[in-house]
Amino acid sequence: MAVLIKLSHNGLQGYLGIGTDQWGCLVERDRAARLTTTTDKGYLFYGTSDGWWLSVGTTGARNGYVGFYAWANVGWPNWKYDAANKRLTSDFGNGPVSLKTLYDGFVYCWAGSGYAAAQVEMETVA
Repeated sequence: MAVLIKLSHNGLQGYLGIGTDQWGCLVERDRAARLTTTTDKGYLFYGTSDGWWLSVGTTGARNGYVGFYAWANVGWPNWKYDAANKRLTSDFGNGPVSLKTLYDGFVYCWAGSGYAAAQVEMETVA
């Protein structure tokens, strides 16, 4: 079984997909990243069947950007999903999975001026 991550905020909605240079972006359902989970040392990871792992940029201009990384570079994002509040968080970034209020196409793990926490739903698919 795989999972699709559906994101929405203030009427904007879509699914987490893989865009240019493996950065997370909002896409229509048929282009969504099909993710499976694994745990390592108690940390939860989401990954694709072709070896890309969901994480968050931690330095430079891409700090806070959600992206897909090779296993050797994924770090320890330790994803946590709160189904009651529909929030997905990581130990990286400074907030929950979010979108810019002036939408730019990318997905973030960031809080602060100009960012809005996305409502997150996990959709199981065969």
